[in-house]
Amino acid sequence: MRTSTELRSPARFVTDEDALPAQLPLPLPGSPTSVVPVPQTRDGEELARQLRAPLARFMQGVTEVLCGGRPARQLSAWMTPDAHRALVTALVRQGRVPTRHDRRPAGGRLASVHLSVVSERAVEVTGRMIHRGRSHAIAVRLELVTSPRGRPVWTCTALEWA
Repeated sequence: MRTSTELRSPARFVTDEDALPAQLPLPLPGSPTSVVPVPQTRDGEELARQLRAPLARFMQGVTEVLCGGRPARQLSAWMTPDAHRALVTALVRQGRVPTRHDRRPAGGRLASVHLSVVSERAVEVTGRMIHRGRSHAIAVRLELVTSPRGRPVWTCTALEWA
């Protein structure tokens, strides 16, 4: 058996002109070409560390909206109009939008949150919520956009749950 160091080509100095593509082809036995993602850099780890707590709070808010304990309008400032409209439409279809006078407890809790840094301007967050004894998945994409005041803010551009 050959080790990975034996399979590598001789080391050479990498310049800016030699920048690697987003994905590297890797030939595997029995297939013409496979593609593997490039490992995350330390920059992505630092961004993930900075965003972990605020995104966990955002995911808790999403969980409360999906479980019926919080009105969807409370998330509108954190979402694009299209993403918020899709959320409200799906909740109405399921009959889960609480009225202004509805004071039901949330009944759900966020069990886990996982953050993946896609780029410096985009992250994807997945979570598992427990509602009425059943597990449900939540997936959110947030992108760094410029607010009307000119500040960079993280905004939810897509939300899926099952």
